[in-house]
Amino acid sequence: MKLTHINISNVLGISAADIEVFTPVTLFAGPNAAGKSSIREAVRAAFLGMPERVLKKKTLANWFTTAKKPVP
Repeated sequence: MKLTHINISNVLGISAADIEVFTPVTLFAGPNAAGKSSIREAVRAAFLGMPERVLKKKTLANWFTTAKKPVP
């Protein structure tokens, strides 16, 4: 399986993200609270069904948000 596109809406700190993946390894870099970990968690949840953050420190209901700030 090859991941070629990521589309995320209202998950954790991300209101919307539309990312095309062109290489086997993709690096997300940015300042604190930019949404890097939220992207990782959304992809993990899509493949494994349960986000890591929910297991560690949040309930599933708090995982989905209605954030206003889109990821640049």
